Amino acid sequence: MRGKRVLVSGAGADIDGYLSELERTMIVGEPTKEQVGAFEAMLAGWKSQGYDLVSMRTLAESLDLRSLPRNEIAFGSVAGRSGLLALQGKEFLS
Repeated sequence: MRGKRVLVSGAGADIDGYLSELERTMIVGEPTKEQVGAFEAMLAGWKSQGYDLVSMRTLAESLDLRSLPRNEIAFGSVAGRSGLLALQGKEFLS
């Protein structure tokens, strides 16, 4: 099966006025020429806007991790949200 199935997953949250979104599109099997062309057009668009596209390893190796700020994270609940969440910020830490 060549590029016949596409899986799209997404998640998002709105907590205290901060919005986040995470979406992934995955092709199951080998991509078609049209799918490859669409992906290459997307990359070209990002590059034309000045974005550097690098691997996570390259990015991590370029950082001085010791100089980055550290933040505490607690796990707990937030009104209006279900399940256990990772919480960051002084209002959540005791």
